[in-house]
Amino acid sequence: MRRFTCHWFLYGLLAVFTCPANAAVGDLLEMSDKLDQLDRMDLDEAIEKADRCTRARNFDCSEAELRKARKFANNGKDKADVERAALALVAERKRLKAEEDALAEQERQLALAEERYRRQQADAEARAEEQANRDNAWQAAFGAVKAGLDTYAQLRSNQRAQELAGQQRFNQMQQQFAADNARQQQRFAEERARIAAARQTLQRPVAQASAQAPAQTPSAQRVATAGNSNGIYTTASAAGVSNDEALRAGAKAAGIPLAALTDDSRGSTQPAASQAAASQAAASQAAAQREADARRERERLDKERAEQARLEKERVDKERAEKERIAREKEEERKKAREAEKLAAEQAKENMPEALAFCWQNDKKTYWWCDGRVDETIVGEKTREEQLKSVGCENARQLSDGLITLTRKRNGKSHTGFVFGCGFKLSVGDTGGMTWNRDIRKIWNGMPASW
Repeated sequence: MRRFTCHWFLYGLLAVFTCPANAAVGDLLEMSDKLDQLDRMDLDEAIEKADRCTRARNFDCSEAELRKARKFANNGKDKADVERAALALVAERKRLKAEEDALAEQERQLALAEERYRRQQADAEARAEEQANRDNAWQAAFGAVKAGLDTYAQLRSNQRAQELAGQQRFNQMQQQFAADNARQQQRFAEERARIAAARQTLQRPVAQASAQAPAQTPSAQRVATAGNSNGIYTTASAAGVSNDEALRAGAKAAGIPLAALTDDSRGSTQPAASQAAASQAAASQAAAQREADARRERERLDKERAEQARLEKERVDKERAEKERIAREKEEERKKAREAEKLAAEQAKENMPEALAFCWQNDKKTYWWCDGRVDETIVGEKTREEQLKSVGCENARQLSDGLITLTRKRNGKSHTGFVFGCGFKLSVGDTGGMTWNRDIRKIWNGMPASW
């Protein structure tokens, strides 16, 4: 502002001292040029800073520099440079908004993927728990049936083997679930870290910090390790109890009379070796059955995963095909609409009447006036051709055989003259009196319908 005031002060001095001091005038002009150069330098510096702030996405800085630059813009070129910098600021803001919208959409898709994975994991855990419950029920029933046939030590050994095998299967399933969960959580964490880094880059573009690798998620440590303490039982010999005492304790627990365990009261019993062999065979058969059940369960889970993947692919393909179909239909509709509009415009153009002009002379027959497509003349001319040209009917041909009297609809005034055809049709649209596409048929009464 001080330089601007100096400019006006110098111009005032120039006006005062123009006549008596030409040398002083030259000095003042030189000083004014230098001030203009300083203004231009300040303008260039402000625009350059505004561009740098825009590239760094520091929009407050850009706006401040642009306000400063506008103060130094003294001519059209300076204002054009300032306007270019302002347009660059607007474009950069739009780019930032588009990038933020893209990141928000990625976050939404990630949240949907996490929700789908959580539902799949919950279903798998429910199926695994159901299978474990079935195994436990079968083991309880088998133990009740075998309690009266096997010795206590053998029963405990078989029971322990069954429980260990079931526990091992459960641990394997839990480990598989935990490993899948760890991989998914790791992927989700990496995706979140990528989105957060991109958002941080957008929000603090001037002082970007070096991106650090995302920390490992603790979900990989969620491997369920069920302790073997619930399924481990010691044998009678390890507990320091004799076989007879263990046998009696087992019979008592099974509700078998002690007398039934003696050779005298039993009469004829199955040999111990045969009992052990039968028990071993039953245990082997049970283990094989459980292995087969586990194998069938794994196959069922694999089939379910494959079926889910197939259904998901079909869903995605159907959605894509549906979107493509809708897009094609919309494009066909737009194409038909454009063709219909074009046809309607051509038809309307064909139906438009020819442009006309009406010319008459004053009472002394010295001047001509005309009313036509463009306007009505208000100043008379001595030649009719000049008036026809003024109302947009330059290549006119006379339609009336002689003089014709027309009456103005607005005020009832009449004039006698000639009607001319302009050789082209009126444009499609408004043909009222307040346009450049006037149909004088709507303005004058007395014209034949054939015109």
